[in-house]
Amino acid sequence: MDAVCDICLDGDVTVDNQILFCESCNVAIHQACYGIPRVPAGDYFCKACLHFGRDKEARAQASRTAVAATAAHLRHKPLKICCELCPRRQGAFVRATLDGEKESDNPNKAKWVHVTCSKWLGLSYHDEVKQDVIVDAIDVRDMFRNHDEYYQCCLCESGRGAFNKCEEVDCNNWVHIQCARLSGTCRVIHGENCYGAIEIENPKLLWRVFCPLHSDIAVDDIPKGSLSKEQLKAAANTFPPEPRRPPPPDAFDRLSGKDRTKFWADPTRQKQMIERLTGMVEGARCAVCNIIDPTDQFDASGRSRNRLAKCTCCGVGVHRACYMGPPPRSEKEFVC
Repeated sequence: MDAVCDICLDGDVTVDNQILFCESCNVAIHQACYGIPRVPAGDYFCKACLHFGRDKEARAQASRTAVAATAAHLRHKPLKICCELCPRRQGAFVRATLDGEKESDNPNKAKWVHVTCSKWLGLSYHDEVKQDVIVDAIDVRDMFRNHDEYYQCCLCESGRGAFNKCEEVDCNNWVHIQCARLSGTCRVIHGENCYGAIEIENPKLLWRVFCPLHSDIAVDDIPKGSLSKEQLKAAANTFPPEPRRPPPPDAFDRLSGKDRTKFWADPTRQKQMIERLTGMVEGARCAVCNIIDPTDQFDASGRSRNRLAKCTCCGVGVHRACYMGPPPRSEKEFVC
């Protein structure tokens, strides 16, 4: 079969894991990759097309003559959705929602992400059986959007969505995984294929992507149909610029009366101020154990034995002894 799955880029099929094509948008997906337990008896529609009622339109068209139904099908416009994590408008989509957020009944208010983008960012489904909603995708997007440092894809040069860092040591290039795959110029090592998770002795060698500078892919080896950097940039430019976090306000004691009124009218600023004042009075709390920093415990040199480390990206504070993630690169820099 010439077709490949939009999610795993594998074209192999088995009796229990066929590649299906959406009758409306024509996206190709493996049953296992997209959470399809069985092949439907009739036409198949992906989750995004089902959400927007494309299956109902198709059934209405089926009652017409074959010629009229075919003509009506061809007039289908692309769905007006886009991935929250990259600038690609086509592909295998699922809904994105914050954990615990109530789903909206208005289909036009739903937010969407590619299954591929979600997997490469380590996100999971709200329900592993239904596999229809990805959680935390909006949080990840906002983490990049609100960071003090401006991130952008080195291929499409867009700051939209979320990114994966080149695995080459000391390389600071970031890419959208979709751009990396579409360009054909990046070395992409997937962690799954049509049979599921790839099992090797060292799993750290999987789910890795390298920017074009560190992929060493010859021009003759770039797959046919790959998109050039100019094409990726043109596609990304169809989106408006990403909103940026406004610059931090002046210190509260330097604000005018009018500016202080505006400050307190912002619930986010209120919360930040209250947390800051509470921390000054009680001491900051560890995000793991929720215990106030024991600043009265000092070693022989006068340094706190277990003071909080603050993440330079998101600002979360943790006791070093409580946190089991990667060790801090230095005393001054800590990333959770």
